[in-house]
Amino acid sequence: MSTRREPAEGAAETRIVVVDTHHDRRQLMRYVLDLGSGQHASVSFADGPDSAVAAVERVDAHAALVEVQLPLEDGLETVRRLREAAPKLRIVVCSFRSDPPTVAMALSLGADDYLRKPLRPVELYQSLQAPAAAHAAKEHS
Repeated sequence: MSTRREPAEGAAETRIVVVDTHHDRRQLMRYVLDLGSGQHASVSFADGPDSAVAAVERVDAHAALVEVQLPLEDGLETVRRLREAAPKLRIVVCSFRSDPPTVAMALSLGADDYLRKPLRPVELYQSLQAPAAAHAAKEHS
């Protein structure tokens, strides 16, 4: 399931995959992304490593927002598999879990950033801003 808004003429659309098993948190993330990112965003959802990789490939995502506390399959495994499948993908972990070993492991497995929940929307937007511009430049070269 995705939310698609048409980009303004000349504006780049940011394609984001949100990986979380909790429906309410996914909807909240969609709301935050739609509300204030200042970018035209298409948001897709996944609930584990297999569906995350499939969603990233299906929509040619610019970024993935991953919760590391996934009940069925570990979010750290999701980070590892996404990095392996999509080396240029921006991977941002967004989690309530913030113990130093988990943060270090996520970054060592390929996460580009680790944001602690509750999220400050401005931090999320800043974390997503640079990769969208880089991906758009890559697509036009």
